[in-house]
Formats: sequence, structure tokens, C-alpha cells
Amino acid sequence: MLLPQKTSPCRIVSARGLLAASFKNSRQILELTRYGVKAVTVVPDVIDGFAGNAAIDTAIAQFTEDFRGLAGEGKTMADC
Repeated sequence: MLLPQKTSPCRIVSARGLLAASFKNSRQILELTRYGVKAVTVVPDVIDGFAGNAAIDTAIAQFTEDFRGLAGEGKTMADC
């Protein structure tokens, strides 16, 4: 199994597995999934990086605005 040695925080432990550690950002984890890594241990700050996406934040804000426009202020999906 070939891994990107300069950017990968991994080393081959056996023919079946990898030891992955010291992730600095969520992009490193996503990159390793391309090589078959199925599990990692990471700190909460790195996990937060998966959810910290400006496009997602914008989509949620737009959905909320659209819903309020259709259902009215203070309404929830349960009210509809």
C-alpha cells in the first residue's frame, strides 16, 4: 500500500493495518480514506473541522429563511 509520505501522519504496521496519528486537520483524514483507512482517533477540534463548512452554514440559513417565509415566524415542522 502506497501512502503520500510527505503529508501522511501514518505508517504501515502490518500488511493489514495502519497506525494513524497526529492529525492536524480534517483534510488529512479525508485524504486517508482514499487509501482505505476505515478508522481514526482524532481530537475534537479536528472533528469540528468536518462540520465547519461555510456552504453548509449558508444552506441552513437559507432553508430557515425560506421556511419562515412559508410557515410563519415561530413555527416548526411539527406545526405544519
